[in-house]
Amino acid sequence: MGDLSSEVFLGPLHLSQYVIKFDEEGFDDPDVLADLSLDELMNDFGMKRGHAVKLRKWLDGRASGGGSGVDGVVKEAAKQAKLLEAKAKFAALVHKTPGG
Repeated sequence: MGDLSSEVFLGPLHLSQYVIKFDEEGFDDPDVLADLSLDELMNDFGMKRGHAVKLRKWLDGRASGGGSGVDGVVKEAAKQAKLLEAKAKFAALVHKTPGG
């Protein structure tokens, strides 16, 4: 297992509240989730129906080669993180006082 965490694919989908449960149950790889039904996601992981639908759609998109695999999600998350970092640096420059 190593350092893998379901945060890699759940975080960018705004489903981080389920990370602990998925990791505890050993579902840190989205390929392992491919065969889980909506009912299983809701009953076994306590997901709200809308959240289960969102994850199921994402998983289905990966399976059909829809370009929404983990790599794409991770790249988008990294892009967003860089943007937030740049905004923070800019804000620090704007609020920097002369001589301080």
